[in-house]
Amino acid sequence: MRLGILGGTFNPPHHGHVICAQEARIQLDLEEVRLMPVGEPPHRTIDPANDPGAEARVAMCRLAVIGQPGLGVSTVEIDRPGPSYTVDTLEALAASESDTQLTLVIGADQAMSFGNWRQPERIGELAEIAVAARVDHDRDEAVAEVARATGVEPRIFDMPRIDISSSFIRDRVYRGRTVAHFVPAGVAELIEGKGCYR
Repeated sequence: MRLGILGGTFNPPHHGHVICAQEARIQLDLEEVRLMPVGEPPHRTIDPANDPGAEARVAMCRLAVIGQPGLGVSTVEIDRPGPSYTVDTLEALAASESDTQLTLVIGADQAMSFGNWRQPERIGELAEIAVAARVDHDRDEAVAEVARATGVEPRIFDMPRIDISSSFIRDRVYRGRTVAHFVPAGVAELIEGKGCYR
C-alpha cells in the first residue's frame, strides 16, 4: 500500500489540514493519508492552557476525516511515550507495515528546517518525502534543503493558499467567535461541547 503520513499537533485540525492531506493523496497517487497527532513535540511544548489533551486532539482528527475518502488517523505517536521523533515513528511503521510504501508529507516551512530534524538521512531511507508547496511561493529552497539533508530529492505537490492556522482558530474561540466555517463540522461541535480554548 502507498501510505502518506501527515503529522502535526492538530490543535485543532482545520480545513487546511484536510485539504493538504487530500491534495497529497490525489497528486501523489497515495492510497491513504493518515493524520498523525504528535504526542510530545521534540522541539517545543504544547501550551497546557491551549491543549485540550491528546485524547481530544485524536478525537478531533477522527471527526475531521469523516466523509473524506482515503483519509485516516494514526495514534502511533500519541501511544508512544517520550518525544515524538519522526525517524522513530517511521521505523515503527516500517516494522509493523512492512508491505507499505511510506510517504512523509510536510509543509514547505518544515522542509526549510529539515536539516535540523533527527537523522534526516534515515528518514529519507524509510520514506519518500513530499513537500506541500503553495503555488504562489518559490519552492526551490525547500526542495534543496530536503535534498541536502537526506541525499534524496523530495516530491512536490501543489497546495492552494489557505490562510488558516490552529493558533488563529484557538484565538477566535478564546474571543468567543465562531469557527464553524474554518473547521470540519464535528470539530467545531467538539470544541464547543468540551469548552476547548476558552
